[in-house]
Amino acid sequence: EVDILAVPVDVVQAARDAFNGRTPGTRIADLVYDSLIDGDRRFSDRSDVRRLRFGDDHWGLEVSVRGEGDLLTLEVRSTPGDNLSVEVRHGGEPLHGRAAEHPTAVVAGVQSGLVSLLVDSIDSPVSRRWQTSWVRL
Repeated sequence: EVDILAVPVDVVQAARDAFNGRTPGTRIADLVYDSLIDGDRRFSDRSDVRRLRFGDDHWGLEVSVRGEGDLLTLEVRSTPGDNLSVEVRHGGEPLHGRAAEHPTAVVAGVQSGLVSLLVDSIDSPVSRRWQTSWVRL
């Protein structure tokens, strides 16, 4: 007999990791666009790039994902174009990138799987930290 209500062990572990990885007081930037799901003809000539947008009505984060296999490179830009400090949480140790004096932070060596970004504005030290929802890359 198969229990169709049983939650797979890896899903339970991912949920625990996400809960334990939260930072109190951080704003959540929800996924509002994923080119893999939503499609976008403007980028049809760049099928090797997956584009994600996170945010709300006042702030947004655009992420371009490149790579094949287990290691990915993320290019991260905020709208409006703030200088950023980015921490990428993934299957390995957190990785860091910085966008200062140019609008894009580049983070290489990201493991495919569940990923979330912690983003701080370098320009405004009083602004709150943003955390993206977890997404599978």
